[in-house]
Amino acid sequence: MVVFRQNDTCPVTKQVISGCEVTPNHTLRRLLQSWCTLNASYGIERIPTPKPAINRAQVSKILNAAKSPQQQVECLRKLRSIASENETNKRCMEAAGAVDFLVSVVNNFNSLSFEETSEDGFEITRPGDEALSILYGLQISESGLKNLIMGRNGELIIETLTKVMQGGNDESRAYAVLLLKSMLEVADPQKLISLKQELFSEIVQVLRDQISHKASKAALELLINLCPWGKKQNQSHRSQCSLGYD
Repeated sequence: MVVFRQNDTCPVTKQVISGCEVTPNHTLRRLLQSWCTLNASYGIERIPTPKPAINRAQVSKILNAAKSPQQQVECLRKLRSIASENETNKRCMEAAGAVDFLVSVVNNFNSLSFEETSEDGFEITRPGDEALSILYGLQISESGLKNLIMGRNGELIIETLTKVMQGGNDESRAYAVLLLKSMLEVADPQKLISLKQELFSEIVQVLRDQISHKASKAALELLINLCPWGKKQNQSHRSQCSLGYD
């Protein structure tokens, strides 16, 4: 049997608690922040004030603004910042249609494979690179990945990521192989059988170049998982040849 009883003494300080009203969390946070500030000289870091959760309307507003070429990079940076805050923001962005928008930026950025610098020698941030990094960072849900790989633009995104692996900068090549791994893990067998030889070649090249441990591991896992389907593709081609269809 559990017995409940009132206790008006603090279990830590043993001081008597004079009132029974609950102190609001925001008041406690301000008190803790003040204490952290007063004790900063002892290495105490101030507790940050949590940002309010993002909503779909706010994300949609940023996505609409990003359609303007002049505002695109700035809006993409905002999206990256929002996604980096917490998992809730990532799911909100996905629900608001951020994935489709980011894919369109990656697919439409034809100069993705070339390095760009301004006249003063500073590297220019390209929308395609920024969008690709956000796509990977979103950690798209399984249903979102299926829509991405099996949708009407599935072939185009695979082709684009293949080109990124072929001529993009190291960071974008890493994001490309990591995103491909996530997408192809949920793809239907027919999609896997239809993958082009060029894709396999670029995955192997990423592995050879050893861009990063994470990218190399993803490339190796991709090859291990895709090789059986590549064999089936070759068998299918041989069957077509023998029947005179190819």
